[in-house]
Parts: sequence; C-alpha cells; structure tokens
Amino acid sequence: LEDDSELLACVRFAARMCEAPIAVVSIVEGDRQWFIAASGLAERETPRAHSFCAHTMLEDQPMVVTDASEDARVSANPLVTGAPQVSNLHQNPLNKEPLLVMFAPVPEVYPPDFNVGVAFTPAALQSILRQQALPPSWKAGIVDRDHVVVAHTQPEQWTGRRVPPELARAIRRDVEGSVDLPAREQLEEQRVYFARSPQYGWAFVIGVPAEGIR
Repeated sequence: LEDDSELLACVRFAARMCEAPIAVVSIVEGDRQWFIAASGLAERETPRAHSFCAHTMLEDQPMVVTDASEDARVSANPLVTGAPQVSNLHQNPLNKEPLLVMFAPVPEVYPPDFNVGVAFTPAALQSILRQQALPPSWKAGIVDRDHVVVAHTQPEQWTGRRVPPELARAIRRDVEGSVDLPAREQLEEQRVYFARSPQYGWAFVIGVPAEGIR
C-alpha cells in the first residue's frame, strides 16, 4: 500500500482543499504510526506515542486541533515541541553498511520550516556500550523501535538482527522489566533486563547469565 497512486492523489487533494502544508494517510499499529501516503512530510513512520491519530481513534467525532502547542492531548508531542527524532536502523544504499539518521526541526515551531538530517553509523553507539565496563560474561545492546539491534557488545554477531520474540513482546508491553531467555544460538540461558524510552521507543538491554543470578 505504501505510496499507492490513488492514496497519494487523495492526500494531495486533501492538502489543496484544506490549504494545509501536510496531509497523510496513516495506519496506527501496535507500537507505530505508518504513513502509507503523505504530502509535505518526509518521515515514513513515528512511534504510536507520537501519533495524533491514536487520539482521533478514541474520539466519537472528528478531532480538530487549532493550536497543537496549546492542546493538552498533543502539546508535549515531540512533533510539536520540535524535539529531535532518530530513525530505526537502515542499510546505507552506497556501501550496504548499517546506518542511522537523526532529524532536528529548524526552527522549533510547528510545523517546522525544515529539518536538519545527520546520518551516522552504529559505531557511534558502540563506544557508549564500551564505556559501561560491564563484566565479560554480560551482554548489552541498544534496540530500535522495530526491535532490531542497533549496537551490541558483540556487534559482528548481533547488529542488524531482531531480538528474540519474547524479549520484543516484553519491550513492547512494558517500559522497563526483565525476561528470562532460554539457551539458543551458542548463547547460554540468561536474564535480560531492559528499559525503553517512552518518547523515542528505543530500548537499552543487558543480558546476565542465569547462573550468575541464582
């Protein structure tokens, strides 16, 4: 459905008719809002927590926001306040290496006049993990909104891979907590602790061998 010609025609018509700078058709999923057609907006998805449409779905009448900065439902939304946004992990089309992109609205008004985008590799996050000085048997990682490992203390083995399903479900369900994972793929049984950012949807995880906490 993404960029379907008929849907694109609809959003362009809506933007012209309403004299609006942005018009989108979005699908609100469990943890994200996916823009399947858009006019005036470069982003393809946002966390569900940042979705205007998630509020609209709870209303029994059209949702009208005349000033987003003064509407209690969305005034703290990063899309309104102008807080920077970080993409999920992508593949660089030039060298096929993992890549992340950060967007910062300039100036900080809604809607922003334009975004400044900065691309960087997971190596920038690897240094953060190395600075934690964890015990050798512990494993740590940073996970994006799609539950893909962005950085890890064993980057060659894990960067770019999805976390185990039971860990993904726990991260989706809770802001912080732990889950016990059985031994798999040359990894011993472990307990994984996690903390997810409510604003950005990313999570920091630490795996501790089960025998070390019994």
